Amino acid sequence: MTKKLAYGVCLSLLALFSHNIFACACGSDGRSDEEAFTYYQHIFVARITKAELIKPETDSFSINDKFIVSPVDELIRAKFVVIETFKGDPKQVTEIYGLPLGNSCGREIYVGGRYLIYTNNKRANLSACDRSHWVDNLKPPDEAVKDRNELNWLRSKVKHRK
Repeated sequence: MTKKLAYGVCLSLLALFSHNIFACACGSDGRSDEEAFTYYQHIFVARITKAELIKPETDSFSINDKFIVSPVDELIRAKFVVIETFKGDPKQVTEIYGLPLGNSCGREIYVGGRYLIYTNNKRANLSACDRSHWVDNLKPPDEAVKDRNELNWLRSKVKHRK
């Protein structure tokens, strides 16, 4: 009887404290810095000037060339100004889209934040599944150093191309 009671209590506690956990399963784009520089047409730093939640036209969102998130109820659409260009013509990129943080592949999009954008399209994406990311100095020191190293590497590529 005691074993059955203990077993019942354990199952009850497990059911009480269990909930669904959703994780983003796409990973990063997997390219080295050199491969990414070759692959992407437009690479630039943008400052977000406006961000708004919108209803998507479809119930899925294509993050990069190989991954689609579905279902999607809301998207973040952001406007931006270009701060620094490393490759391509950022004027061809009209908007930046992202998934809200409630989505497991979502990424923060802050008005006033600076983002390093990698894209081949007129629409850039910010998510956990692509290479574009936030590059402000408010990050933890080790992440800020990684961002500075990436930006300095890109600047050196631009100098060598001139």
